[in-house]
Amino acid sequence: MMIRKILFFTLVCFLPVLLLAVPDSVTVNGLSSGAVIARGDTLSWKIYVNKAGDTVVCELWCDINGNGVAEQGTDLFLTSFAQTDGGKVGDEGLPDFDGELNRVIYSVVAIGFAPADYIFVVRSGAAAVQSTFRFIEFGDAPTYTISGRVVYDADNSPAQNVYISAEKDMDQGPLDVFHWGALTGSDGSYTIRTKAAQGSEWYVRARSAESYMAVPAETTVVLSNNITNLDFRLVQAKFIAGIVKDTNDQPLENVQVRVRNTVGMGSDIEGITNSEGKYCVPVSEGKYFVIFQLPDFIRTTYNQKYVEWLGDTVKVSASDDTVKNINAVLRKGGVITGTIRNGTCDGVNLFTQNNWGQPPFAYMYPGSAQAYSMMVLPGTYYVMFSANQGSTQIWYNQKLSPQQAEPVVVGNYPDTVRGIDVDFNITSVVEKKAVVREFKLSQNYPNPFNPSTILEFSVPQDGIAKLVVMNILGQEVANLYDGYAKAGVNYQVKFDGSNLTSGIYFARLEFGGRYLTKKVTLMK
Repeated sequence: MMIRKILFFTLVCFLPVLLLAVPDSVTVNGLSSGAVIARGDTLSWKIYVNKAGDTVVCELWCDINGNGVAEQGTDLFLTSFAQTDGGKVGDEGLPDFDGELNRVIYSVVAIGFAPADYIFVVRSGAAAVQSTFRFIEFGDAPTYTISGRVVYDADNSPAQNVYISAEKDMDQGPLDVFHWGALTGSDGSYTIRTKAAQGSEWYVRARSAESYMAVPAETTVVLSNNITNLDFRLVQAKFIAGIVKDTNDQPLENVQVRVRNTVGMGSDIEGITNSEGKYCVPVSEGKYFVIFQLPDFIRTTYNQKYVEWLGDTVKVSASDDTVKNINAVLRKGGVITGTIRNGTCDGVNLFTQNNWGQPPFAYMYPGSAQAYSMMVLPGTYYVMFSANQGSTQIWYNQKLSPQQAEPVVVGNYPDTVRGIDVDFNITSVVEKKAVVREFKLSQNYPNPFNPSTILEFSVPQDGIAKLVVMNILGQEVANLYDGYAKAGVNYQVKFDGSNLTSGIYFARLEFGGRYLTKKVTLMK
């Protein structure tokens, strides 16, 4: 499943280590209120907190009626995210750019929000501070434009104040403009003026402050010329709703709720819990993972799972108006943290000795991460770091197999285990020395998986080996390896099931007239 690492609309922070504290104040572009920013210029903010290391929750709103008050149903909630004083790159989200424990959280990005008024809200429980600011149109000519119209599906009437965003992967860092936006006018039309490069790929979405969903949900365009007639229709939304509490049965406010389509199409849909712990997120028909996260608590997927692809899916059918009681209980635990060296880690997985097939905790990290931090339940774990889309795995402490891995013991909150590091310069990407020469096909991991998993095999002597995946009818759906294999080498192969449906499949290894088979489960 591809998740774009984009600052607003799709990017979220998960900084679980530090306690929330009351924010003192916030400024945007150096002003407590009233900053004016040209589209494509830098947006910066400073959050002043009570003590070094404090964590706060931030919200960004498009102030549709311009009254300086964030109002649900009228204004457009864009995103929420957590930030920590002194936070480093290593979790999904923005770090503190000055990197110091100095009671100031500083961030800066270049962005092209729609010309409109905005509200930046910083919260901790019931306490909140805010700064209002405005984006205005840039003065010079655009390189490319994207235009179209938005109407209500029921009667074809124009939809006003719908936010249209064009976003791209953040591949050049925070000062690379990765978001351009526009609001629809009274006739439902919009034009996004950009300074995008020729040939760049953008993902275009429409969002309404009302209870509607856009069709299509997202469209991909490549800007080699101006894009016209990129139209959207607003259909009455369906809803996923529930309540989030802690282990003392107390409601939790400001929990970020991320709703993700199980087929990995489109961006996450975001919501946030109110003072009663309740949330309601608009969706369309489909299957979804629902993910709950709040600083100081373990990131949780419905139904009380801690690995996204192992969470129960929520099905929204054509006959549903609201799918209710998608609830969660958030727990606290200990923290594992460490440094990533000489490589781009894309996942940290924790296994237990009695279950090597399904990690009870797993997190994905952006390729730029140089550190990681994850809160888990107390226990003994074996930590596996993956890179190159899962084709490389290294176990702590620089071990090449789970049998060699060293255990990591994590206590109760607020216990923190530091120094669980990895260096990707130590091992080969594909081949690893096997302990013995044997004919072996290991159980895939993770299992179940979505959309990819890793299979390992070895052969007793040099020769031709073939590894395929078959469906329950015995039909071959993937040829993973077909060629010469050397004895004494542990081969590692990735199986990508993105184009397959959920279900049971069989991996079969053939060598010298002998066969080994393992059952693997794809769960979308």
